[in-house]
Amino acid sequence: MAVDSLLAQYQSWLLVACTQDDAAPCADTKLIDAARRRILEEPDLHNALHNDAFSLIASGLQDQSDLLSALNRMANAFQALEQAALHLYFTPWRKEFYTIKTYSGHYVHLLEPALSQDGILLALGKLGYEPQEGGACLSLRAPPLAHMLSTAALGFLAAQFGVSHIGGHRPHLRTGAGERSRPHPGEEDVERRSCMYGEAAETHPGSRPGSQVSSHRGRTQ
Repeated sequence: MAVDSLLAQYQSWLLVACTQDDAAPCADTKLIDAARRRILEEPDLHNALHNDAFSLIASGLQDQSDLLSALNRMANAFQALEQAALHLYFTPWRKEFYTIKTYSGHYVHLLEPALSQDGILLALGKLGYEPQEGGACLSLRAPPLAHMLSTAALGFLAAQFGVSHIGGHRPHLRTGAGERSRPHPGEEDVERRSCMYGEAAETHPGSRPGSQVSSHRGRTQ
């Protein structure tokens, strides 16, 4: 199965990163190129990774007048989520990663401007976080299993590729942390690709933000 092969490649990178004491989001050019190509050739891999990319991206773009700026914010948000998953994967003993304050800088400046509130809850719920203290923070009792964390991290990486594709970036460059890879395409092209994600989200209504986050609201602290 394609998703198993992709996940095996990502987990191999995790092993190398672990020996190098590097918990940063994946920057392996060879892996990124291969993963991006597979994701764009087989969009259903998003569903196999359970990353809800279609619904998260579609809801994040809803009512946005400047789609390109919204996409840039979303790329940064997905990279922050990948980082949060990697923190739990590499250092599950660090209790400071068990709680995310909803008034923290990363939460306020990276997640909230990019994703809907329900989308944030859905994304962080994949890492086991649940709202506490009346919504003042999200916390987890213990990190999910390593396999679940690696799948979630890869899923957030794949979501970055989806954002990059909508924005019309060059396929060999990774969108994230404010990167721009070439002059922007025509607005109508962005609109067309964003509509494709909206239609895909409608095709998978069970994963739409708000449909399964009643109990769920990296470095996002």
